[in-house]
Amino acid sequence: MHKVLFGGIIGGVVAFVWMFVSWTLLPWHHDAVESFKNEEQVAKVIDANTSKSGVYVIPQMPGVDEVSKEVKDSHVAAMQKGPFIFMQVKKEGKDPTSFTTFLIAFATLFVGASLLSYLLMQMRGTGYFNRLFCSLLFGLSVGVLGIVPEWNWFALGGAYTLVMIGDHVVTWLLAGVVLAGFIKPKTHKQAD
Repeated sequence: MHKVLFGGIIGGVVAFVWMFVSWTLLPWHHDAVESFKNEEQVAKVIDANTSKSGVYVIPQMPGVDEVSKEVKDSHVAAMQKGPFIFMQVKKEGKDPTSFTTFLIAFATLFVGASLLSYLLMQMRGTGYFNRLFCSLLFGLSVGVLGIVPEWNWFALGGAYTLVMIGDHVVTWLLAGVVLAGFIKPKTHKQAD
């Protein structure tokens, strides 16, 4: 168990450092997000037309109690016509330099690295490169399962989707470089 927790710490640190580099020093996240023609005006309209922070969708999805065919058909037609908008609104703003934000980011990566460490511990009788390949698959799984459904249902941009998947793959591959060397599971003979 101590290897899993220690793996969570060292893997989490590697993943955290990569995420910092990826989001602050590389242009790919910025390049995958479009900008509004008049950001200030759009922000004022959104603020004036929202009552609280949360997820908003245009056209608004019908509620479960609004199941008439007319309502469903109207919603589908509005979605097809466009524009379709899916957005997160944080009315009180967000401080990207907040200690809490960084703490939650590291805690999330620690959990991910601990889970990956546990998986690597189960790979008895495998070598470094097999464990590294497992780390790559872990990152690909996180990216595909976490991002592709959002792309499919909420129309995330193609470039954004690919960048986010790529970021997860690189994050867990780099963590795997360290973890695959640190986590050396017992062989079947040692386990008995």
